Amino acid sequence: GKPRVNPPPLLVGFPSGFPGRAQPAFDPEAQIFADLGFVVARLNHRSVAGVKTEDLTALRAAVDRVAVNDVLAAIEWIAARNRPFDRKRIATLGRGFGGYLAVRALQLQPTVFRCGIAIDAPMDLRPWLRAQVTVGAAPSAKAMRDIPAALIDHEGVDWKKLSVLDQAEALTNPVFLLVEPARSPAIDVSTGELRASLQALGRTPDHLELDPGFAAARPESRAAVYRKIEEFFNLRLHDYGVKIGPPKEVK
Repeated sequence: GKPRVNPPPLLVGFPSGFPGRAQPAFDPEAQIFADLGFVVARLNHRSVAGVKTEDLTALRAAVDRVAVNDVLAAIEWIAARNRPFDRKRIATLGRGFGGYLAVRALQLQPTVFRCGIAIDAPMDLRPWLRAQVTVGAAPSAKAMRDIPAALIDHEGVDWKKLSVLDQAEALTNPVFLLVEPARSPAIDVSTGELRASLQALGRTPDHLELDPGFAAARPESRAAVYRKIEEFFNLRLHDYGVKIGPPKEVK
């Protein structure tokens, strides 16, 4: 669709999983956000074709910083190719491990990323990576941990340095946390604790409980959630009367 503001905002989509799969040529969700007026950047992890030996040390020590630094490079790559976007209005989005990175980007680079959205994302990696998957669990439950635990969970890892929750004070920009209750106890607990910490800091985040229809890609459920996301962007990404779509209130 035609951008409604000029230059348009940029939405950076962190990939789910690590190393994950290469992004498909067409993505319906990306089209939704393009229709809302975003320039949409769908990213792959640098290791999508295999983890290089020279990258392994950095990934094991700071997989979050490696991913965010790669995004900064991608942003400059887009800018160098004369694709105009508003540098003051760059948002992040991700699911699972990608959602964790979307929030870490806000903590690590708050002057670059204006706000972010995390869907079913862990805010503390240690309990999430060490969670036991119940025998006979549904495929959706088994897919919740979308990164090999051994990449991060090793002797000498600094869990506090990797934790969104332990660095809650660094999360100064708006974030929208969308979680399907009981799908992952580790995600439920860390999300609840992050919300409490941010509320104590006077920064209560936007939050939405997802129904199972969202993960199942039911159209009515997806449509309702995307409307809420649009409302979040209207309130948190823009100011001085410039909006994407009609102004609404996130409830």
